[in-house]
Amino acid sequence: MDRLKLQYSLICQKDERSGFKNIIHGFTAGRAPNFYVVNKWVWDTNDELIDGFFQVTELIRDGEIVSSSQSDLFMIKLAHTHHNLFAGISFTKEGNYRIRVNLFDQQGSLIEEGSLEYPLFIA
Repeated sequence: MDRLKLQYSLICQKDERSGFKNIIHGFTAGRAPNFYVVNKWVWDTNDELIDGFFQVTELIRDGEIVSSSQSDLFMIKLAHTHHNLFAGISFTKEGNYRIRVNLFDQQGSLIEEGSLEYPLFIA
């Protein structure tokens, strides 16, 4: 069965000149530099998916959404990398932070196997 999957999700610092700079493995408490959450979607076959997709990436603290970023529609043929920008975020040591990545079809239906949630480390 053909499947759409999230191959990876990583965090990169935003660079004004070149776009991405430095993979970020965690943050220190306080105001963070602007950063992207970069996600790579893969499709099992050479066929281009007919439907369009969009991703919603959320920053969660203690179960509450702190910030959310939604992409425009995109198509996937074999693989597609898309990113969401987060700016003006401040972290505290006390918070339990997570990143949630959700993929939706153009009708807004969640594609569960294409979604992921993972911890974000704050020192």
